[in-house]
Amino acid sequence: MDLRRRSADGGRVRPQARGEGRHPPGRPVSDHLPDFGAIFPGWQRTTIRELLGSRSGLPDYIPRLLGTRTVEELQTSVLTFEERLRIAAGTPASPGPLSEAAWSATDWEVLAWMLERIHGRALADVLGADVFEPAGMGNTLVAVPGPPPEPMLHGYVLAGGNRIDFTRTDIVAGSGDAGIISTVADLNAFFAALPAGRLVSMEAWKSMVEGNPYVLGGLQQTEGICPGQRHVFVYGGGGAYNVQSISSLDGQQQVSVGMALPPAELDVSTVPPLVARMEEAARSTAASMCAPARPADP
Repeated sequence: MDLRRRSADGGRVRPQARGEGRHPPGRPVSDHLPDFGAIFPGWQRTTIRELLGSRSGLPDYIPRLLGTRTVEELQTSVLTFEERLRIAAGTPASPGPLSEAAWSATDWEVLAWMLERIHGRALADVLGADVFEPAGMGNTLVAVPGPPPEPMLHGYVLAGGNRIDFTRTDIVAGSGDAGIISTVADLNAFFAALPAGRLVSMEAWKSMVEGNPYVLGGLQQTEGICPGQRHVFVYGGGGAYNVQSISSLDGQQQVSVGMALPPAELDVSTVPPLVARMEEAARSTAASMCAPARPADP
């Protein structure tokens, strides 16, 4: 999720379309998307659950993409889901499931392509009807090729020593991993809608936050913010942007921060120092919202 819209109260969280009961997470992806098995023959038995839990073992297509395209090409080139998967297939990897979660943007491209195939509609239409509208995310959209709508928080990268506006990135238009443009206010609305049952069933939400045996949907549990209370933490971004978000499990305490990072060369192998400071600030702000401790009974 790309939080580039301007917002006064200012990821990697992945909105999920409803219907988990009709498409059990234990079923192989190839049952719904035969193209997936054709591109990744060794992953024929990979399940929806393994993708949601980042345990598929699929190679991440992003590093290879960045290594073969110029910044200008990233800004104006458009890829299909199939093309993203074929880029990933060029990286050697062993099929999962993995014993530990390992993030791969490819997982979310497969899921998005599968959603389109199941519903017979574009990803933007599916997410709009099943996620954005019921969650009240009125300033959220799936990116399309061309200049993004203003007002927009512009981000910049360096290429050959030159500072380049990287706000337009057609390469992620329609992407299931990085193709959503939103605001921090809408991200908070998303986290309020999840535990309220407006996006997924309560059973699915319980699976997402308990993470046994898998952590689902990109959410990470975090404790130690408020005594006796659990929170979920998500982070994301890429290129010129970063997002940090913390929410209590009931959605009542939320802190989301999205910002444009200082211009730097595109590099997925390192994390800018400012990102750690953002996380520390988000956690500190969330802790300041904890309810006062109740006095001990006499």
